[in-house]
Amino acid sequence: MQDPHVEQVSQQPPNPASIFDALNAYQLSAALRGAIELDVFAAVTRGHDTAVELARHRRTDPRGTRILCDFLVIHGFLTKSGDKYALTPESALFLDSESPQYLGSVVRFMHSEHLVDAFRNVAELVRRGRTLLSAEGTTETEHAGWEEIAQSMVPPMMPESSPLNSGAP
Repeated sequence: MQDPHVEQVSQQPPNPASIFDALNAYQLSAALRGAIELDVFAAVTRGHDTAVELARHRRTDPRGTRILCDFLVIHGFLTKSGDKYALTPESALFLDSESPQYLGSVVRFMHSEHLVDAFRNVAELVRRGRTLLSAEGTTETEHAGWEEIAQSMVPPMMPESSPLNSGAP
């Protein structure tokens, strides 16, 4: 008898991988934020391309640095050959703080405590039918966080200066 909860749309058996990927997405996001805060991508570009060299340069623990970098390799933000790390084309363009197309500054907004808190309890958000954010100050023109938000979002809001959108070969 066929399970009524399983819609047969392909010959492949059901796979829970996408569920586990979604449930663990916060780990990838947190790792990327950590690498951005430690400026790992620029350090690798400057030749600090092993875990030991990165740890010495960034004043971090070598084992923790290796674990972070290996995690970034698994998820396609770095490559690894032997014990040397290198940037992928996307990481070189968007995550190296010395790149004109650097997008790392958006982490200050996208991972701000205020914004992350808004998603801590989605079930309650749905029950209420409105945001869980405190209304105090968030819509005020003088809200203390607006300047930081604006500054962190400048790079992605400048498409006309982007070589990707300039039409140049």
